[in-house]
Amino acid sequence: AVKAREGARRPRAMDPDDGQDFEEDELHCRVIGMNRGVTEEQKQAVREFLRNKAGKRRLKISWDGDPVRSGAFTEVIVPFVEDAHRGHPVSVLPRCLPDHDGSCTTRGDLAAGMIRHADPVSQEEFMAGFQILTERLGDTWHRAVGEDMQHYVTLAAAHRASSEPHAVVWIYDDDRSHDQFAHWACLAEFKAFATVESHVPYFIVTKSGEVLETHEAERLPWYHLSHEQIGWRSMAGNSGAS
Repeated sequence: AVKAREGARRPRAMDPDDGQDFEEDELHCRVIGMNRGVTEEQKQAVREFLRNKAGKRRLKISWDGDPVRSGAFTEVIVPFVEDAHRGHPVSVLPRCLPDHDGSCTTRGDLAAGMIRHADPVSQEEFMAGFQILTERLGDTWHRAVGEDMQHYVTLAAAHRASSEPHAVVWIYDDDRSHDQFAHWACLAEFKAFATVESHVPYFIVTKSGEVLETHEAERLPWYHLSHEQIGWRSMAGNSGAS
């Protein structure tokens, strides 16, 4: 399992403003992460980042339509969902699979009655997301992630590509083992976008609340694995960049 490095530095504030040109009146942050096991340290670190970095700007938070529920990465955004419901300068942008009714966001146990339905991505956006993953990860990625997960990995790529954020916050699952890498939606997104489109920074928040910037992900066990080693690209295929 992946554990935080012993003697790691203390958590520090995330700063997506470094070297970035943002709209003066809005900060758009995409939030991704695990379905269970979010820690108090992660919740505190991400909430402070979102508040501090938005400042006087309107804050827009997007995610891929998961229910807002206890223990999931979506628990982190509950205060902002509530703020948006109350008319504060916050907006939320959940997206879901094409042709779905978007009610998936309302099926959690938190912020009842305050959560808007997700907007479906278009079929064109969905297919474009699939193509991006195939071009950047490899020809077998959809088989490697499994039939149940490939739609959600494609949704992540479609949403990320069609609604470009200023920054992505990854609420990280330190406990993933190597045999789980191939069907890890967040890892697939990171590998497909973080180094290819480096103008959008990724901030990885570990269970201890430590924050890693995009380039610091090299200390994580999957960073130097090729797409073939993860299982996304056939060994006979185009090796490409990993």
